[in-house]
Amino acid sequence: MSSQLEEIVTDLKDEQRALERVLERMAPAQWDLPSHAPGWLARDQVVHLAFFDEAATRAIEDPEAFQDEVKRSLAEGSPQEERYLAKGRAMTPAEVLAWWRSASSGLIRAALMVDPKARLPWYGPPMSGVSFVTARLMETWSHGLDVVDVVAGHRPDTDRLRHVAFLGVRTRPFSYANRGLPPNVNPVRVVLTSPSGAVWELGEP
Repeated sequence: MSSQLEEIVTDLKDEQRALERVLERMAPAQWDLPSHAPGWLARDQVVHLAFFDEAATRAIEDPEAFQDEVKRSLAEGSPQEERYLAKGRAMTPAEVLAWWRSASSGLIRAALMVDPKARLPWYGPPMSGVSFVTARLMETWSHGLDVVDVVAGHRPDTDRLRHVAFLGVRTRPFSYANRGLPPNVNPVRVVLTSPSGAVWELGEP
């Protein structure tokens, strides 16, 4: 494993543990609070993470089988989302937490075995191992934020967010293509002050 990939896997694991500390302190009623995502409860955010962490593990361990799975799910459209949300809503908070713990830890074990040179399949274009794990960190942080915000959980921002900032800048062209638009080629420079006070400079001058 490359040092860069190992660093991101470690940061993903730390981000998961930071969210876990919030989840394990939530009262049962808090799991059913509406999140800022319309129609989604706090529990739905955790269920989403559990479902796609498991999917990511399958993509790493058996890429060909995963690609077949993606073809089927894309053909079905929204029912896949309806099914995993329904599954999560039929669970107790303790069961949802256990599902996510199992899925997130399984992803870490699989990610430690990723070949840095491999291209991993996903629901969009294939990604490098570094980008693939970075995307899971971004999802853990962003869906976790939808929980933290509504339950007043304590999960301070850290410099792990540098991965999220990097991904946001790097995937800018894809955000246009994903909406059927020609990419905007005008250079964009992003300068951010990190939680530690360090300055991150991303993009073209």
